[in-house]
Amino acid sequence: MTMPMKRVHEDRPLGWLRVCRSHFRPFFFYAGGGIVLGAAAIGREPSAWSSLLGLAVLGVLLWPIVEYAVHRGLHVQARSARMRALLYLAHGIHHERAHVVGSNFLRFSASASASALFFLLFLSLLGSWSQAAALLLGLWGGYLLYEFTHYVAHFGRPRTAWMRAMQRHHQLHHRGEERARFGVTTPILDWLFGTLRDREARL
Repeated sequence: MTMPMKRVHEDRPLGWLRVCRSHFRPFFFYAGGGIVLGAAAIGREPSAWSSLLGLAVLGVLLWPIVEYAVHRGLHVQARSARMRALLYLAHGIHHERAHVVGSNFLRFSASASASALFFLLFLSLLGSWSQAAALLLGLWGGYLLYEFTHYVAHFGRPRTAWMRAMQRHHQLHHRGEERARFGVTTPILDWLFGTLRDREARL
């Protein structure tokens, strides 16, 4: 059972690795798997390394859209008791137990299943295993950045203005603006879609 922890400040590289070892072991799977996936993609199409790199960058840029869409979807107003229960298990419990380090990370079963679906989608759209792998690799990079940013938002002492801004942005989401501020790694989509503030809270 994951126990609550005292507030920690492990936002430096070695500290982050210690956190991952205790609470987010899938980090090592995605980091190591990403290296293998990237090497395999380039090995299959060595002459296309520049386009594969471009797809990886595109995958990183695609992540905030996935992040925003999923997070906003988890805060939809469900009508049925069954859906409300599912949303609570998927995300509501995190809002109740945000002080518990382990509750801040996505389950490996969920991220791995989503990865498989995204890979199949990319493969069907691009028709190339290497290109689909490169795009997925970038998406993994964005996902790992999300997990780090989310952890720091709850437990870290950010050393950059951007990370301090994102920490404040996410803390406001938890403290009275649960129907707003869905971006974790960037507030850009909140700005684009008008969710920087909770509309009901402003009435």
